[in-house]
Amino acid sequence: MLVERDEVTEVLSRFLKGDKETKSALFDEIIGLMTSLLSQLKTALVKGTKQEKKTLLKKLKLLRYVMQAHFESVKAKTNVTQEGLQLLMSDFFAAFPNYRNKISNAKQELEAHKSDLMKLTQPVGRKKMNPMRVKSKWLRS
Repeated sequence: MLVERDEVTEVLSRFLKGDKETKSALFDEIIGLMTSLLSQLKTALVKGTKQEKKTLLKKLKLLRYVMQAHFESVKAKTNVTQEGLQLLMSDFFAAFPNYRNKISNAKQELEAHKSDLMKLTQPVGRKKMNPMRVKSKWLRS
């Protein structure tokens, strides 16, 4: 079975095979791909086909999986606790403020996409039932 090679799989392939410098450079590209795919997903949810939605979700899941697996791998290799990792990150951001800005900008973009997608995926016109207003049938007998 042939696997369709697209931009996402190419970037992830280079990321996984690369050294530290390559991974650092490709991290920005992966964040850009993630925001681009989220924008495309918003458009597809509004006026796209079911296949387009599936394809975009598949790519987003792949990106998320690879990044999460890489994070877990690095975390296991360094044998650092969550508190230790947070301390390291705060020290790193203090030493390199441009990375802090880059990460916070990426986080803001992803949060904006998240809130937009939440609005698009909420059921339209469905009201929550008020349990106090619904009378049970067993009380009527």
